[in-house]
Amino acid sequence: MEKKGLASEYFIKQITTNTWKYEMEQDSSRYHFIGAWAAIIFDPLFAITDYFNISNNWKSLFLIRIAIALTTLLFLALRKKLKLPSHVVVLVPFLLISLQNAYTYSLIDNEVVMGHNLNYIALFIGGAMFILWDWKYSFFVILISAVSGILFFLPILN
Repeated sequence: MEKKGLASEYFIKQITTNTWKYEMEQDSSRYHFIGAWAAIIFDPLFAITDYFNISNNWKSLFLIRIAIALTTLLFLALRKKLKLPSHVVVLVPFLLISLQNAYTYSLIDNEVVMGHNLNYIALFIGGAMFILWDWKYSFFVILISAVSGILFFLPILN
C-alpha cells in the first residue's frame, strides 16, 4: 500500500505548473463563458426593474446595460485573437456590472436602496458560481466596487 502512495506522489510531482494551468483553464472556461453570456442576456433585461424603480433615469441605465452587454460580447468574440484566458472574459462583465451598480446608487431614492443592495449581493453570489480565478482578481473587483460604491453613495447621505 505504501508503494502505491509513493508512486502516486511521484507522478503528481511530475505534473508541471503549465499543465495544471492548462487543465484548470479547460475545466473552468465553460463556466466563465456561461457567466459572460448570462451577463449579456440578463443585464439588459434588468432594465425592466429600472423602469419601475428609477423611472427618471431608466433610459440612461439601459444604455449603460447595453454597452456592458456589447463590450462583453466583443471580448467573447475576440478572446481567441487576443489570447485571453476565460477568466478575463468573465471579469469584464463582472467588473462593469459592479461599476454600474455603484453608479446606480447616485440615481436611486431611499425607498429602493434595500432592493439595490440585494442586486449587489446577487452579483457577488452569481459571480461566485461562475468565477474561478486568482485571488488578486477578486481583491481588485471588490476594491474597485467598494471605492466606486462609496463615491456614488456619499452624495445620497448629504
